[in-house]
Amino acid sequence: MRNLLRLIIRYHNVILFIILEVIAFMLLAKFSSYQRAQIFRLKHALIGNIEERYENISAYFSLAEENKSLAEENTYLYNQLPAFYYNPFSTGFSDTSSDKRYIFMGTKVINNSTNKQFNFIILDKGSKHGIEPNMAVICNNGLVGMVKETTENFSSVISLLNREFYPNAMIKRNGYFGYIEWTGRHFKKVILNEIPLHVDVRVGDTIITSGYSSIFPKGILIGTVEKFEPEEGIFYRITVNLSTDFKRLSNVTVIKNLMREEQIELESKIDND
Repeated sequence: MRNLLRLIIRYHNVILFIILEVIAFMLLAKFSSYQRAQIFRLKHALIGNIEERYENISAYFSLAEENKSLAEENTYLYNQLPAFYYNPFSTGFSDTSSDKRYIFMGTKVINNSTNKQFNFIILDKGSKHGIEPNMAVICNNGLVGMVKETTENFSSVISLLNREFYPNAMIKRNGYFGYIEWTGRHFKKVILNEIPLHVDVRVGDTIITSGYSSIFPKGILIGTVEKFEPEEGIFYRITVNLSTDFKRLSNVTVIKNLMREEQIELESKIDND
């Protein structure tokens, strides 16, 4: 109490000024309709600003839930795309459920590395959820990697940022294909190899998965050409800017090829001939 009295005595001029200002505003608002309208407008502008900031803060903390919801919706839409159904009795693709070739399963990243030579990602779903080794993993922005191993509830994924991972890729514009290699340096760049020197390569060309494997469907975005230069021999060394930001991975989608075993069986027969 004594400290409060000392504070009042010390700042009594400031306190008196504030009290007089409040009284003045009250009198203005009471006897002047114009000033009353201005104060009313100011009050609502202040309240509106506070509410807007509160909504922005609430929206920020709800982003994780919204991202999860969007990922689940994307997974559902992937599973409805006619482009991922194949009809062996026609010349194209079909949307008949009996001809379905790929199943898409949404999952969440719970561990991820980008600063090693052999990076891996851990997912929060495993064998009991239908995930198996050698399944493709993608995100909304493009290719992520391939499932390496699973337990009942978790899966490990070989990241595209892994020096032992070489997925097939092609230049979308002209169809020439090679393979992707990560050099272990930058998490946003990889190298596209085995594109012959006679091929028309341009900065900005889109690089996608070629589909020449039993793991990755054709057309998954990998990135765009940043630069290219001839190597010794007959090929280009093409630097590709990745479309996937591996430092921001959260929700990903695992792709199961329902015809993979049949394809592998046929390929093994050809290899043994």
